Amino acid sequence: MKPIGQTAKRIYLALFFLIMTILLVMIMLGTDFFRSDESRRITPFSDGWMQEQGQSYVIDNLKSGSFPTDRGLHKTLPDDLNDTDALCFSSQNANLEVTIGDREVYSFESRENLTGMGYGSKVHTVELCREDSGKTVTFCYRGINDSFDGGRIYEVCLAPSVDFFRYKISEMGVAVSFSVLTIFFGLVLVLIHLSITDKEALPFNIMGLGVFALVMGVWLLIDTNFLQLLTGTVYLWRDIRLTILFFAGYPLVSFLNSMTRLKRGIYLHISFFLSIGGLAVLLLLRYAAGIDMHISHSKIMIVFVALMLLLIVIMLTENSRYTRMLGTKFSFRAFYIGVTVLLACGAGDIIIYLVQPAKRDTFGGLTRIAMTLFMVIMLIRFMTWWTRDHKEVERDRFINRALQYAVSSESPENNIRSLIRFLGTEFEARRIFIFEDQKNGKYRGTYEWFADGQHSISLDLMYVPFHGVIDDLYEAFQKNDQKLIVRNIEDYKTANPMFYNVLSTNHVDNMVLAALEVNQNLIGVAGVVGAPEKSLEGIAEIISLISYFLAQLILQREEQKRMYYYTYNDALSGAMNHRAYRKFIEQGLDTSTAFGYYCCSLIGLEETNRIYGYDAGDRIVVEAAECLMEVFGEENVYRLNGTDFSVFGFESEELFFENDVERAKKLMAEKEIRMQSASLYCMYGTKNLDLVIRRVNDRMREGKPAEGS
Repeated sequence: MKPIGQTAKRIYLALFFLIMTILLVMIMLGTDFFRSDESRRITPFSDGWMQEQGQSYVIDNLKSGSFPTDRGLHKTLPDDLNDTDALCFSSQNANLEVTIGDREVYSFESRENLTGMGYGSKVHTVELCREDSGKTVTFCYRGINDSFDGGRIYEVCLAPSVDFFRYKISEMGVAVSFSVLTIFFGLVLVLIHLSITDKEALPFNIMGLGVFALVMGVWLLIDTNFLQLLTGTVYLWRDIRLTILFFAGYPLVSFLNSMTRLKRGIYLHISFFLSIGGLAVLLLLRYAAGIDMHISHSKIMIVFVALMLLLIVIMLTENSRYTRMLGTKFSFRAFYIGVTVLLACGAGDIIIYLVQPAKRDTFGGLTRIAMTLFMVIMLIRFMTWWTRDHKEVERDRFINRALQYAVSSESPENNIRSLIRFLGTEFEARRIFIFEDQKNGKYRGTYEWFADGQHSISLDLMYVPFHGVIDDLYEAFQKNDQKLIVRNIEDYKTANPMFYNVLSTNHVDNMVLAALEVNQNLIGVAGVVGAPEKSLEGIAEIISLISYFLAQLILQREEQKRMYYYTYNDALSGAMNHRAYRKFIEQGLDTSTAFGYYCCSLIGLEETNRIYGYDAGDRIVVEAAECLMEVFGEENVYRLNGTDFSVFGFESEELFFENDVERAKKLMAEKEIRMQSASLYCMYGTKNLDLVIRRVNDRMREGKPAEGS
């Protein structure tokens, strides 16, 4: 079959919007849209409701068919009511009366509307006064008709009306935000479509995607009950909510069909008549058969959605076979990911709804988030297809894969190494390196990758001066969009002799360099050595783009180091702190091998602080830590509190460990630091570290050295 003609497309589009407009106008004129007669101190009031027989209930859990409705449920109001208080609650498809004492104060009776007698969810407020304190409030409620026993009252509370409405609005905030975002994305796509003259140049039917997003966003927004609460109307939004989803099928199929190679018009014909037909069946059952939509809607919608999904599966399967036959690729990966997430979240919301002990106004939070993510995915996909040619798409795919390595772990150090290894392999280069500013006028090699058959050049031992080398390169970077291609090193023999010496010494024949900048400050240089000559331009473009992420990873690494230091190091002495000590003995210490444990406690520190001041005491702590770290290493010394240090030694023999202990004592004595200490060497490790620590502490308190074990 030939693709659908332009005339037919215009007719379908005109009919589609005409029917939507007529239905919307009819709904608005036939409902309470133009009437808004509903003009934090929240006290929950849903539990403790009594029947005549004296049985207590949580009212949220009861449907109208769960108990006799003639007597209703009653509960005593508090004794401290104010004139600003109100009895606030929500109802769903229930006719109700509220009585205080022997006086009926409120009633609500559902009236017939487009969808039947149902009205969905409604918020009610019954104003109270001080005279109502201590009186009995009674709820009598029933279903919207004799055959319906699912009417509910829920979320009953006492609060000033304004506080209750604020609470309800804030409770809906997240769901409303995601629904509005979906509407916004749909509007963006529609406006883009309308603003583009050459619509044939578009990669796919963005109008279809935009209308689909608008329909879904409006449906999700109405289902939050925010519009009901905001406007005071209920029938209008229920009418729209139960009919609008039928208008999502045709735009979705139009969008997907435009993405296929075949673009077969038959799918547009079928989806159009399915959309209009589903709505027609629903309305016929309502008006011809008198079946309320709360009975028919879910069944018809399940059939409609199933048929639409079947149509989409057939369409995409046929397209997949066609592209395979042609030997071409046409990826729906982004769409599949988005739909998979959307379906999974929808299933999750259904499960949450089924297992909730008490149903609230809205559910579907996961679906709203997934719908927003789906639209974000499709928008990103559209912008990619629309604004970039094939070469740029391939470049972006490469960068996206590279960035996966840049975020492959929580360690920036590992991410940098993974990223340059990936780049080196993909670029078919001999070597990749990074030099970083050492804040002393020199740049030192910090990272190196080299291909198989190459050898390390010990970059960590290489220092390149800023003046005479890096400064000249940086000037070249600024003239060439933060990148530089070295095709012939002889060009630098006279222009930059020091740079030429570095290149010639390391046998560089070509190189691509990129500046690593943060806030326009040069923090390093990245280089690719020995790549194929034909690839240098593309590599320069890619490495220039990725240089930003490399710079950010370096910043993250430094920040991680700082955070680690502040978390696990003592601020005064520089030794490891008590938190680091606990982490080490619980996770890091191998108690199956030989180790030594040494503990010392400073003597007279409080006296020094009192007589000579805290600065003098601080100097003693710092000097003691320096002595211990000089002997045992910075990573093995822990300051547990103001006066106590614990140290681990990992010498292979007890004699070596005891020599270290004696050396530490000697250094302390030379600095006139008084302390009490004890040590223990575990030649074969230990099965009970707590016992080792107790023995050393006991010996230290007794003033004796602990015996080895």
